[in-house]
Amino acid sequence: MKTALLSLLAAAALTGTASAAPVVITTEAVPTRHVRTADLNLASEAGRSVAVRRISAAAEDVCDVAGDRSLKTALSVRRCYSGALKGGLAQLSDLIAARPGAATAATATVSVGGR
Repeated sequence: MKTALLSLLAAAALTGTASAAPVVITTEAVPTRHVRTADLNLASEAGRSVAVRRISAAAEDVCDVAGDRSLKTALSVRRCYSGALKGGLAQLSDLIAARPGAATAATATVSVGGR
């Protein structure tokens, strides 16, 4: 696998495409957390507030980098958190819009992914 990747990178450098935007190939899974909302009354402010707190906590969890406290990592974590939170809140908004006035959704979850 590494040999094939190195060959691909060498070929790209020789053909002049190395100046293009870098391509990152990874086999690591994107960390994801599923946030349950079925137990919440999303028609109420209190229920929505709890859902937002759960989504925020999930975003923090998937974007955490233990041990590395460099500025570069801190900025990366912040971008990850912002993206994960934005995605989770968009799903929550879609979930609420799909069931206007409904107190709960029987199988409602929001997926929050990072990195």
